[in-house]
Amino acid sequence: MTPAIFREWREKVMRLSREEAAEALDVSVPTIKNYELGHRPDGKPSPIPRSIAFSCTAIYHRLKPWKGEPE
Repeated sequence: MTPAIFREWREKVMRLSREEAAEALDVSVPTIKNYELGHRPDGKPSPIPRSIAFSCTAIYHRLKPWKGEPE
C-alpha cells in the first residue's frame, strides 16, 4: 500500500478524518500523517506497514477482530 492509496482509502473510500482513522487503526494521528507523507518521524522513507494495509482491508469489509474461533 502506497501513501497515496492509504490517503485515498481514508478520505474517499472510508470518508474518515485523520482522527477517526487513527482510532480505527489504533495508532496516533501523527502516525496517520506520516503514513500519508510516506516517511517516518525521522524523515526517512517508509512504506505503509503490511499490518496496517491488512487492517484497512478488514475495516473496509467491516470485519470484527479475531477472537480465536470462526463465527
